[in-house]
Formats: sequence, structure tokens, C-alpha cells
Amino acid sequence: MKRLVFSSICLLVFVCAANADVIFNNLGSITTGNDGVAFGGVTSPDRLFGPLAASFSVHQCAPPCQLTMVGVKLLASSPTDGGGISVELWTDNPPMGGPGSSLFSLGTLTDAQLSTGFGVFSFPAADPLTANTRYWIRISDLDPTSLPTSVRWAWSGDQTALGVHGEFFFNRNVVWSDTLAPYQMEVEVAGASPPPIIPEPSTFLLLGSGLLGLIGLVRRRLLT
Repeated sequence: MKRLVFSSICLLVFVCAANADVIFNNLGSITTGNDGVAFGGVTSPDRLFGPLAASFSVHQCAPPCQLTMVGVKLLASSPTDGGGISVELWTDNPPMGGPGSSLFSLGTLTDAQLSTGFGVFSFPAADPLTANTRYWIRISDLDPTSLPTSVRWAWSGDQTALGVHGEFFFNRNVVWSDTLAPYQMEVEVAGASPPPIIPEPSTFLLLGSGLLGLIGLVRRRLLT
């Protein structure tokens, strides 16, 4: 019985500790729409043109605390227009909200790298971050004076993904609540703790049923 209880506790710890360095990830969510950068294809009437940015927050973080990877889900609506985009880490800008100033360039994408279908693009990083701070991932044009690249950032209405609920996204110089449609991305920060995971009632019911079944099986074997 003690071994059973110990195994159950280990299972719970394993579930809660999985992907401990991932603090924001809704890449696996169903894509419900996308936005355009500058003169790119626009599909959302309330969030017209770029620049585009999405926030994430670093909570508790053991030093050295640093950004290790960013992934974004993008679609090129016009992959031959001769432009490209830059993916950057920006500061927060309270109390106005939104991106404040650029901290690091995470990488660039050319038209040749973008595709006409949704694709996930990952950018490895080794940039220091500060605990209890909000940051922004921002997508902007490599050459603001040229014809902007037509690229769309996928978004989803999923509020159950890790780190999504309570954050914000930035479009057309306006900060929106991500309860409308957060952009799809993944952020990994070494040494950071993800937001607390609160299992759904159905998860508790399933886990409880399994534990009761195991306990019943053990008791039956002990009685026989």
C-alpha cells in the first residue's frame, strides 16, 4: 500500500514537472485564424495591420535565468515579394503596455524560408532574463522602407495551453487580451518555473478512478 501511494505521488510530481523549462506553449493548439504584417493578408477585422507581438512572463527563475528557445507559427501569404522578417525579444512597456524597446534579435526569415502553409520556426537563444518580468516576442520587417513581407502569425482561441491565460498580444499599436486570440508560439527559459498547472475536474476524476481501482486490486490480493 505504501509503495502504491508513493508511486501515485511520483506520478503527480512527474506530470507537474514535465517540460519545466517551457513557460509558454500553444503551438499544439488548433489554429483559428491569423494576422497580417503591414500590407500582408488581413483576415481579422479587429486586429488589422502589424507590427505584431505576443507577451510572456517569467515568474520564479533560478539563476542563471536565460531564454533558450522561441518558436513561432507563421504563414507566408506572399512568399515572393522580396522581403523578410526579424524575430526579436522586446522589453515590456508599463503602464501603457506593449513592447517597449528591442533587447535581442532572435533571428531572421527570408521569403525563401517562409512557405505558403503554416509552419513552426524555432530560434535558439542564450539571452539573460529577469524574474517577475514580462517580455514580448515581436515580428517586424527587415527593411521598414521597402515593401513589407506578407507574413501571417497564427493565433488560437485556446486558453488551456501552458502560460497563455492572462497574457497579451500586440497589433496595430494596440494591446489586446489574449482571451480574444493569442498568437501561437513556444518559449523556453532555463531555470524558470511554469505557471501552476491546475488539472481539470475530468483529470482528477480519471486519476481518482485509477487509484481506487489499484487500491481495490491490492486489497483483493491481500485478502486472498
